[in-house]
Amino acid sequence: MYYVENCKVFMNDLETQVKLNVLPLGSYDILIGMDWLEEHRVLLDNFGKSFTCLNDQGEIVTVKGIPRKTFVRQISALQMKRVAKKGCKIFVVHVVDGENKSEK
Repeated sequence: MYYVENCKVFMNDLETQVKLNVLPLGSYDILIGMDWLEEHRVLLDNFGKSFTCLNDQGEIVTVKGIPRKTFVRQISALQMKRVAKKGCKIFVVHVVDGENKSEK
């Protein structure tokens, strides 16, 4: 194991300098330690794959991970009733054309 002093790290709009412990981890680019999280007052949003923290200048920055793919398809009322009974989450959306509000 060896160290890299003052290594610049870029995560979206966040640029910071860190001391890295270099380890052969394979699939990970970088692991963020508890000391760095505490120093930058990080608030994690695991579901949204993002975190908000203070950069080196004390400004609030939000870093977003790779968004997950979403799949949306139309289903019938009968299909909705079946999946609701199974305990699935249901999101109902009513779309209206902003140009012509009289037509649905």
